[in-house]
Order: sequence, then structure tokens, then C-alpha cells
Amino acid sequence: MRRGQYLEASRILQSVYDRAQTASLPRQAARALGTLGACQFALHKYKVALRSFLDARRLAEASGDSAMAAIVDANIASLYLETGEVDSAAEWTARSLRRITGRDRAEQLPKLQIELAILRSRQGRMAEARALFRAGIAGADRAGDLDLYAAGW
Repeated sequence: MRRGQYLEASRILQSVYDRAQTASLPRQAARALGTLGACQFALHKYKVALRSFLDARRLAEASGDSAMAAIVDANIASLYLETGEVDSAAEWTARSLRRITGRDRAEQLPKLQIELAILRSRQGRMAEARALFRAGIAGADRAGDLDLYAAGW
């Protein structure tokens, strides 16, 4: 997307969030705010994006939407990695890995394992990184995800 499209999407998502809050729909508010945070992140508005992500996470937890909370955790990890905060990125990736359930877990587990493996290797935690790489690569192989399989190697 281009900058103008992110700005327009942000305006729409802010409106959706406001309406969801007014209507006492925390699950929908969390999803709108989480997506708004992703737009802010794409526009390099890191502090604002982090605030949106944290508020979206709080709303997702309050509404019992663990899938959205896990997605927001992963987005927070990406934001921290983008800003060079490897330890924080690893902490939030590990949270996402612990939180994700159901179909989302089956689909995202190998990717999260490989992402956390990369972060653990940057932290010098090589034994943990190797175990995560092995698990993530095996999961990518089972899923037939050759791109992820290659990324893990």
C-alpha cells in the first residue's frame, strides 16, 4: 500500500474503533485498533502504533479473543525488532507463541518458532535457538511451506 492508502485506512479504522467502543463491542474495537496499529507501524509511527497495539491487546484479552491477542503480541514483537530492541522482540514473540491456539496455532506455529529462533540466536542463546529452528523447520516441512522451510535453514 502507498502512504495515502495507509492514511485513509487509518481514518476508517479509527472511525470503526470509535463506533465499536460506543457500542460496547470490545472484540470489534480490539480488531479495529490492532489493524490501526499495523497501519501506524507501516507509517513508521512507532510510539503511536505501540500504544494502539497495547490497547488492542487489553481489549482482546477483556473480550476473550485470544487469537487477536496473539496477533497483537506478534505485531508488538515486530515493532520492537524494527526499532532494534531484540530482547523485547523475543519476549513478545515468546508470548505470542504461548498464547496462540487452535487453527491459528497450527498455521502459525512454525513461523513463530523460526522467528523466535532467530531472535534467540541474536541473544546468544544458541541451544534454545537450535531447538526452535529444528521444530520450526520440521513444522514448515509438514505444512509443505517451502519458503518458510528455506528461511529456517
